[in-house]
Amino acid sequence: MRDIRTPPRWKDPEIQHQVDIALLEDDAAQIEADEARRKIVPLLSRLHRGSVLFPGSQGYRYSVWVRNLRYSLKRPAAVVHAVTAWDVVATVRFCVQERLKLTIRSGGHSNAAHCLNDNGIVLDMRMLNKVVIHPNEDILYVSGGALWSDVYRELHDKDPRLIVVGGQCPTVGVSGFLLGGGISPFSRSYGLGIDSIEAIEIVKANGELDIVSAENHPDLFWALRGGGGGNFGVATGFFLKVHTLNHPEGMVTCGTLGWSVGDMKSRKKFIDTMINWDQTPLPPALCGDALWRYRRDRETKEKRLWAEITIMYNGGKNDCDSELAKVLRGEPDVNTLKEMNFYDWEVGGEAFANHSQVHQHHSSVIIEKGRMTEHVVNFITDWMVSKKEHELESENGGCHVLWDHIGQQTSQKKPDETAFPWRTGEYALSMKASWSNEEKENEMVAEVQRLRDELTKYAIGGKAAYVNFIDDTLTGWWDAYYDTNYERLRQLKKIYDPEDFFEFQQSIRKPRSDHPEIHTVPSRSVAAHKGELDEKNDFLQDDTTQIEKPFSQDAPAESVSDLGCGSLQSGRCSAMSLKRYILGLFARLKS
Repeated sequence: MRDIRTPPRWKDPEIQHQVDIALLEDDAAQIEADEARRKIVPLLSRLHRGSVLFPGSQGYRYSVWVRNLRYSLKRPAAVVHAVTAWDVVATVRFCVQERLKLTIRSGGHSNAAHCLNDNGIVLDMRMLNKVVIHPNEDILYVSGGALWSDVYRELHDKDPRLIVVGGQCPTVGVSGFLLGGGISPFSRSYGLGIDSIEAIEIVKANGELDIVSAENHPDLFWALRGGGGGNFGVATGFFLKVHTLNHPEGMVTCGTLGWSVGDMKSRKKFIDTMINWDQTPLPPALCGDALWRYRRDRETKEKRLWAEITIMYNGGKNDCDSELAKVLRGEPDVNTLKEMNFYDWEVGGEAFANHSQVHQHHSSVIIEKGRMTEHVVNFITDWMVSKKEHELESENGGCHVLWDHIGQQTSQKKPDETAFPWRTGEYALSMKASWSNEEKENEMVAEVQRLRDELTKYAIGGKAAYVNFIDDTLTGWWDAYYDTNYERLRQLKKIYDPEDFFEFQQSIRKPRSDHPEIHTVPSRSVAAHKGELDEKNDFLQDDTTQIEKPFSQDAPAESVSDLGCGSLQSGRCSAMSLKRYILGLFARLKS
């Protein structure tokens, strides 16, 4: 593995001592942590090509640092960087044998940081980031640790007309996105991300590496498509359908329509547009994700409330303008729409930070078309107006509300056809509050809850929420995420994970198993861990530190291809090797 330069302050023995002390809250915790580390040492000899990182190393700090300070002080005993699927197999088997907690990290975007744990192992999948396109360009293989940026880059290099149903944010992990359902800017054109999955490589709770599909373990295949990440195993790879964009040259029309809703005239135009948007039939090619947020004026530097619609149109600008003319009520204050290649939009767009220095709380609802009423739009806008004082006093904190636009092709499957039940939904809303002063936690969580309580009145069944916008304080979460599909998921949990090895606060439980009590998760005292946080912040801000991927990209991310169906070597594999692999795989599945 490539050596990573260490920030000079970390070499100071006194500072290192302070950091080590901050990791442990009392003597009992120290004993437990030491025992966990002693258990983990033998795993080193069982890994195929991976590595084990312990507290104090730079790679460990990187792997356990998440974007939400409410959960960032969880203390895993070690991190495993998997390089091959066999590293994943070895890690799962070892943790089962030693009764160690195991959680999986890929993109690390979980709102509740479910990739972390205390005194267990974090399995960091990000070196398993291979993306391979079948020679016929109809199937894409993606390793379980890849980010969507890895996927889009490979597709763009191959043919800019090709697309998969993936995330709009390029730093989101492929696995978590897909296993929870997968709401994409292209979902209205091609369905949810799970609707394009042909097969999944997975390491199950018994340590077996297997491939599941409609022909092989169809019940598990059903559960993995919408049942949420971390419930039934570790996904080491996905086989996805590749789609061709509508435009003959693969162009899309992207940009932002914006209204400064602090101005009453602009607010009225926005409200009228939203009402018309909700009442007008829209084509599958048109996706509009709404966003309410405060933005700093470039000239006055004052924070102003904006309502925006991010447009992703699967086609040229003339067609896009024609469709938007049917719903817009007056010209928006900002219109940045232009025709471009989708990859250029991804590269130039905003990615949600995966490392931040604020506390956050999120919640969600899913609403059908026709229910985004004037009252709902006004209530959201007024809620954001009420947060202006918080925005002004908090440099890093703030609030936003957004919806991801679905419908059309996502509604073509029945609610029980996959584990994702909310097929009639049109708007998947996410609401977020963030704050830097930990004393504001109760206030901000209560404010998000107040907004969610009102919006839930308009949600499907008075309850629908999205498991990928996870909310650790949500009571009856199993009903909100899975509806009537939950009972089948519980039966499958009993079959494929009878010992509840894959377990976290909102993991699927076996029949007749109790769900843990839901409560507001308190922030652990930042003051008590100031030394550790200072070191982490220095690490993230140090110009000499490579924080995007602090490990070698040269090693091949091998998978079940090692079983005799070809070889996926580093870089682009030969067409003949890949063809043998894909054809051999599906021949085995069909047999």
